Amino acid sequence: LMYKKPFGDFVLKCDVKMPPKCNSGIFFRTGNPKNPVQTGFEVQIMNSKGTGRHDFGAIYDLVAPTKNNLKPTGQWNTVEIKCVGPNIYVTVNGELITKLNCDKWTIPGKRLDGSKHKFRKAIKDFPRSGYLGFQDHGAKVWYRNIKVLDLSKKKRTFKSASGRVRSKADGPGVTILTTLLSEETLVMQQNGERTAGSRMSETSGAMIDAADRK
Repeated sequence: LMYKKPFGDFVLKCDVKMPPKCNSGIFFRTGNPKNPVQTGFEVQIMNSKGTGRHDFGAIYDLVAPTKNNLKPTGQWNTVEIKCVGPNIYVTVNGELITKLNCDKWTIPGKRLDGSKHKFRKAIKDFPRSGYLGFQDHGAKVWYRNIKVLDLSKKKRTFKSASGRVRSKADGPGVTILTTLLSEETLVMQQNGERTAGSRMSETSGAMIDAADRK
């Protein structure tokens, strides 16, 4: 499931609930929607207890979370992803647990400690703008209250009467949250179908571009 327009700098926030066995993910800054695995980032959504690079809250295959902040099975967890320039931050249930500075990752296929990762391109060369999506990986997962704050609005500077330079956003989008799926619960079913806890409104439905399994 993918949002129809790309985002550069943004904050994505949502709630997620998982059954005992779950493997999903939130893709972001995906340059090529037909190849999200090699052209974008993923925050791992998995019912796990570890703190590895493939556990809940990890920036998949790149950076492990500092702690596993997952609530007990069946409870809702709040996930926030913030991207500003080269920096990526992942906050789970109010605690920052994973962060990445893309500019420091200069060697294709290698992490900062020299170990290997799956990406064929240097992380510093990944797109700084791309698509947001939710992964259907064959297991049930529930998403709700999906919101995004666009931080990429251009800012213009001006001088106040005192001569102090200030900045002002070009439009209100930088200060409001756009609800992608409001008051709905997005469910990824095991058969790959996309359903909602209640009928999507015409507004939120129009924002959704396509559902696609990788």
